[in-house]
Amino acid sequence: MKFSSLGAPAPVPVAQSFAISISRTTVSLTYVSTGFGTSTGIAGAATGKFFVFGQAILSSDTAADGAGFGIFYNTTGVPANGTGIGTDLTAFSTQMTEGTAAQQFTLTGGTLVTVTLGIVQYFYIGFKAVTGGTASIIGLSRSFGTVLETAAS
Repeated sequence: MKFSSLGAPAPVPVAQSFAISISRTTVSLTYVSTGFGTSTGIAGAATGKFFVFGQAILSSDTAADGAGFGIFYNTTGVPANGTGIGTDLTAFSTQMTEGTAAQQFTLTGGTLVTVTLGIVQYFYIGFKAVTGGTASIIGLSRSFGTVLETAAS
């Protein structure tokens, strides 16, 4: 069923949101976990599409390098800081190359993820360097919205 403004049932709320200052660095050119995520997981209250949003403040110590940021998920738990993403699923990822070293920039992204009734998903923040410098993530926020569309009709 798709939600509309005409007599639609209320979306199922999920209260998972945070904004923190952190200090993580990596030289990895592939995404690694920051160790931050939903430590208790989120169980689907219904099967359907679920909105995921994230924002990070990043920088790189190398001119013409940059950083990538994304939200990833799995059914096993949030990987420790520095652990590679491996075969985990990508909710979204984005990257930016900066012109000068140590310039801070913000990356934002969001997407719909399919959740399944009763299946616990762990969402977490990942990041990477772009061309070989040291990427830093110094602040982030992440929030989860509501089920926007359910599979039941």
